[in-house]
Amino acid sequence: MTIEELKSELTNDPAGLGYNANDWTCLDLLNAPRAPYTRPGGSISQSSLLRWAAKNGALVRIKSAAESAGPLQSIALAALYLMQGATGALDLTSADNVAMIDALVTGGILTAEEKQSLVKLADVPASRSEQLWGRLVTIHEIEAARR
Repeated sequence: MTIEELKSELTNDPAGLGYNANDWTCLDLLNAPRAPYTRPGGSISQSSLLRWAAKNGALVRIKSAAESAGPLQSIALAALYLMQGATGALDLTSADNVAMIDALVTGGILTAEEKQSLVKLADVPASRSEQLWGRLVTIHEIEAARR
């Protein structure tokens, strides 16, 4: 982010957040998490994972793969254990967990669309500044943009 980009955001207020306030209020407006902006979260609770799998039929397919000898049996068993609360949450910051989901897609147990909807469950509200620049802004940057 450049100071010019921040200045443009504060001057034009394209999202209508109300930047015609003091610097500290603008800082809060830019940095407060809010819908519809999201960023990747990190984990999906066991209860959310189980509801997701039940709603789209993935639970039956994963259970079937876990009960069948084959290359995906171990991965499907791990997925079932996750849904049963073995770890409390599915951590999507773990490369191993993402690889497990990818293997279920590659093996035809999950569709690419189901993977997308699963990953979306981990999204958390993000701020306007995170949406625009991938990070929070500081009061010093707001002061510099308003000079």
